[in-house]
Amino acid sequence: GGTTVAYQTITSTTFSIYFDVPDDAEPGSFKVEVVDWGVSPAQVVATDWFTVIGGVIGLDPDAGPVGTGVEISGDNFSDREDITVEYDGDEIGIESGDSRTDVGGEFTCIIIIPESTRGNHTITVEDESGIFAEAEFTVEPEITITPTSGVGGDEVAVSGTGFRASRSVTITFDGDTVTTSPTSVRTDGRGSFSASFDIPIGTQGIYEVEASDGTYEASADFALSGSFSISQTSGYVGTEITVSGTGFRASKSINTTFGNIGVGTTTSNADGSFTDSFLVPGLPSGTYQVR
Repeated sequence: GGTTVAYQTITSTTFSIYFDVPDDAEPGSFKVEVVDWGVSPAQVVATDWFTVIGGVIGLDPDAGPVGTGVEISGDNFSDREDITVEYDGDEIGIESGDSRTDVGGEFTCIIIIPESTRGNHTITVEDESGIFAEAEFTVEPEITITPTSGVGGDEVAVSGTGFRASRSVTITFDGDTVTTSPTSVRTDGRGSFSASFDIPIGTQGIYEVEASDGTYEASADFALSGSFSISQTSGYVGTEITVSGTGFRASKSINTTFGNIGVGTTTSNADGSFTDSFLVPGLPSGTYQVR
């Protein structure tokens, strides 16, 4: 009553026979028999079992941070049936693509990885007949900062995902630990956190902001630019004006001009900041550039 999948003439007591599993084979266990047709009646000389696996899925990519769009390609499911996707046992919505298998039991869809801890997580797809398949997705930690550029003293918000659950988080700027708000930063049960800190005064450049839970870390770049300010923007001849700046090169001569007149010279500090003062020179009333 079975299906013949291979036929071979045997000339020795030791032999190997190869066959392809039929395309229309349903998932389940099947008895494989070797029948000797050289005798009458034919005799079964060997028996074993072969299991046809149900659905098969592939993930692209199979690793990344929370929020990654993952394409799931499925095959060998039931024909023309709705599918359900689960992430660690919880149903997750299909962002785009197929929500139903085609006539060949295939589908392609995209899901978005939800907030979850660092490590492997199981994605399961099941059709209406109960045929299912599983694959592992590895969540990696990631942080985002807002804004990504500014001057010393600016407040930056940091949010992180994909870390270990319920762990203390240390945030550093250019390798130095910064004071955060809240003072104690800790991931939640899904490995996420949020905090903020003030950018330290420093020279212009690209700096690394890093968050670590003690085992895993993630980083983002912050572009620090210079700033310049004056104590007042109007006044009389002889008024004393204080100028200050940050983000300049360290230990360099800083020249201040009022219009085209040099009014002061100082040296920047090791962190690229400086402060100086000058008296408004005797010039006709009007608007002048201080730089």
